Amino acid sequence: MPYYCASKLPEDDSFEHIIHNISPGVCKNLPPPELRIDLGAHNGCAAALSKAKEKFSVQTKVNACLECCKHCCTSEQDSDEDPDADVE
Repeated sequence: MPYYCASKLPEDDSFEHIIHNISPGVCKNLPPPELRIDLGAHNGCAAALSKAKEKFSVQTKVNACLECCKHCCTSEQDSDEDPDADVE
């Protein structure tokens, strides 16, 4: 069963706390251990995301890592897209 954490600090650009799968070799974007909130083992990222939302206040944004929890990530940006590109 995968093990998850949430970042204690929000992302600079989105102000979201991001959840990660911390199983060995799964994610390259993990926060350092001292900046992680333990979410425990879950069957999938949706359960871990729910647990993270319980740990933060209602106003706090929580999202999933695009690399290790792609199915739960609600980011509007795709990793291949340039967020600064003009849209016609």
